[in-house]
Amino acid sequence: MTLALISGSGFYDLPELSQTEIQTLQTPFGEVAYRQGNWQGQELIFIARHGWRHSHLSHQVEHRAHLWACHALKAEAVLACSVVGVVNPDLPLGQLLLPNELYFPDNRLADGSACTIFNTPGASGRGHFISGSHFNQALAEQFKAAAVKTSLTLSSDLTYGQVQGPRFNSRSEIRALAQAGVDCISQTLGPEAVLAGELELPYAALCFGVDYANGVQAEPTPIATLQANLKASKSQFLELLSSFLTDYQPVNFEGFVFRFD
Repeated sequence: MTLALISGSGFYDLPELSQTEIQTLQTPFGEVAYRQGNWQGQELIFIARHGWRHSHLSHQVEHRAHLWACHALKAEAVLACSVVGVVNPDLPLGQLLLPNELYFPDNRLADGSACTIFNTPGASGRGHFISGSHFNQALAEQFKAAAVKTSLTLSSDLTYGQVQGPRFNSRSEIRALAQAGVDCISQTLGPEAVLAGELELPYAALCFGVDYANGVQAEPTPIATLQANLKASKSQFLELLSSFLTDYQPVNFEGFVFRFD
């Protein structure tokens, strides 16, 4: 069994991964750098979403290449991590969050193109991804069990909102997202969840709240608080992932792709 792990801001390496050399894979959507090895008894493909030194801002991340690489390297599921801005004022900062709903109404990549791998008219396998949730619920249940085992606080059953970067959102934009029921936001997980679905890869995302989005609180989150939460996020991601992998059980893809072949 092989799982893929896509890490986010502040999380650029995987300590104690058995293989440390960087490998590359050419995909139809560009080259992907990755590491592959054993971690916590599980074979992992590790991709640093933004590059090893955050070389790619959110609008420069090649999501299609990353998910295609997971598929080509025969990952059976994709786990993702992201630090997020918190829209729901009832959610404390500095803790793990587990979304089960996606708000991504425009379904567009940063360059304005449709978020899909189905780009060629008449190509084999083209179709429509249909799912009750873009986040795999069986994986979510295993993350919840791992959080109980480690005594980590994990808020679940949340709605993740995809926003385009690299700028942060205005107060009016955040109010609109809150009215749509969004609990947390970042600039990367939406495309991953959609593309994983098109490739029939079970996908789950762990988030960590580092600041309140614009206007959620009367005063902006201090930069020092944001930086402290960003630093704390990696250790909590690693602790929960380690517990999750120890007891991991394979899951099924929960969506459906209606294909025209």
